Amino acid sequence: MKKEIKEKNIKFFVTNADALADKYNLRGKINNIIAWYMLKMLGVKGEDSVKFKENIKEMYRDKGENIVNANLNVLDESIDYLREFAFNIFSETKDQEKKRDINSEMLHRRGNMLKVSDFLDHSDGTFEGGTSASDKRKVSNKVPKWCKENCIECNQCAFICPHAIIKPFSITEEELNNSLITKEDTIPSLGENNKGFYLGINTDNCTGCGLCTKVCPGKNGEKALIMEESSNKTDIICDYLNNNIKNETPFSKFTVKGIGFNKPVFEFPGACAGCGETVYLRTLTELYGKEIVIANATGCSSIYGASLPCTPYKIPWISSLFEDNAEFGLGIHTAYKTARDRVKEIMIETKDEVDKNVKDIFKTWIDNIEDSNITLEVKNQLEKANIRTDLKELIDYIPSRKVWIVGGDGWAYDIGFGGLDHVLRTNENIKILVLDTEVYSNTGGQTSKSTRVGAVAEFASTGKLKPKKDLFQIGMSIPNVYVASISAGANMNQTIKAFKEANEHNGPSLIIAYSPCIAHGIKGGLSNSVEEQKLLVESGYNILMRYNPINKELSIDSKEPNFQIYETVFAKEMRYKNLESINPKLYEKLYIENMNNAKNRYEYYHNLSKNKEVNKEEKTISKKEYL
Repeated sequence: MKKEIKEKNIKFFVTNADALADKYNLRGKINNIIAWYMLKMLGVKGEDSVKFKENIKEMYRDKGENIVNANLNVLDESIDYLREFAFNIFSETKDQEKKRDINSEMLHRRGNMLKVSDFLDHSDGTFEGGTSASDKRKVSNKVPKWCKENCIECNQCAFICPHAIIKPFSITEEELNNSLITKEDTIPSLGENNKGFYLGINTDNCTGCGLCTKVCPGKNGEKALIMEESSNKTDIICDYLNNNIKNETPFSKFTVKGIGFNKPVFEFPGACAGCGETVYLRTLTELYGKEIVIANATGCSSIYGASLPCTPYKIPWISSLFEDNAEFGLGIHTAYKTARDRVKEIMIETKDEVDKNVKDIFKTWIDNIEDSNITLEVKNQLEKANIRTDLKELIDYIPSRKVWIVGGDGWAYDIGFGGLDHVLRTNENIKILVLDTEVYSNTGGQTSKSTRVGAVAEFASTGKLKPKKDLFQIGMSIPNVYVASISAGANMNQTIKAFKEANEHNGPSLIIAYSPCIAHGIKGGLSNSVEEQKLLVESGYNILMRYNPINKELSIDSKEPNFQIYETVFAKEMRYKNLESINPKLYEKLYIENMNNAKNRYEYYHNLSKNKEVNKEEKTISKKEYL
């Protein structure tokens, strides 16, 4: 091969485009640099080069003058970062024989070579989950490094990480002796005698968003996580520990510290670096794991949720069309409920035909039909028991599982709202998670009914004129619907509490999860999204609250807002700031309208939460009337 290259006089070039982009605060944005190289190598110059730069000015005009200038400056310096590749430093080797399956063939871009017969084992459309762990992408040259001397073991980094690459471990001395690390690699585990704490980092799957370093409190003014060049060692250690230790701790999984020790069943999604949605999916799945089934609407969450061959979920997950996901999830719930009703009938029919110990197992299941741990144990026991064939065929339905319906605001507020409203009014024990980015993120940033007044988006290029639909109020008006408004970066504990209450509520539950997105144009990028979420709550833009339909109590979990700082929201997000350059007068008008909407909304919910007399009267309605 080297000989052929030499004979044909083929040249190779390499560039440190990342460093150039970083220099102008365009971290990870190297597309224009590479396009510029291609044009230059094709001989494009003069007028055509000027046209390319003019296109960049037009393309990024809405992003602000600083972004436009930065993209032009990287082009002017790009040639200085290019050098010819020394091909003679490599030697040729034969490819090692590796196991070939559908996933590996697709991963190596050979999917077109697969035969129809290769898919026989997947004829029903199901594929293996958790395959994203095998794709070591190494997309970031800067990854977090753990500085254990500054760590307080709070696990906030593990909670906020969008890509689930950070994993805390609580290790016994025996496990430590059998592992790839030494005692010097760990620190004494707070609250756990004779255990060591180790923070594992799967650096090969890191996207370099830096959120972990931003959220880390550290100690003595120093951070426990810093961004530096990657090391393969941490990735190998983290994989080993995840597969070989129990990681049991006395801390409740319903705390920020405790949830991190759970084995992830959603890891390494291929979402945007710093994605604001995935933290909620990781939280949900770490809390309940195999106790749940997810029905997912088409959108961002379905793309990073199942982009074959890299799937992050290790639990039952299935995606539906954009418009009918609520009905789709209700169908799964209904089918599951019907199968379990049949299981109960068979147990009652055959209780006098089976051995006494099997009869006792039947009774245990019937008495604890919604307990996930007990029903799973019953399944394990009945797999070895002498039971009727039709019950054996339904044995996978014995464990208790809840269906969670997941989707974005484009689905929940717009296209699928009719189905969402229908599901909420069925009074079925079904759960809904809305990943609210306030825009159609996956399809290019079109305005939705969740988009607020003044935001610039596709189909609202001069600022949206209509206010955001209040999905919280709609959900709260329906009998027996639990509703929560959460923002993980603003309050981690309230996020966990809302998931716990929603899952335990006997009836429909709706969680509206505010999700920062690249479409917002947050100043400094998504690495600043935690500070932005806190600002949005502090200013009154978002309200953190939970509504319990059983006792009719509305709990506002955020402090009284400071509307004096509301303008900071507009200044820090390009979706609002862009309007100022397009139409300054309209910007001022819509800014005031947006703020007044927020003031009125807070006043409305604040009054509801304080209206104790009405709540007391409504509490006389019995729980049975709702259930």
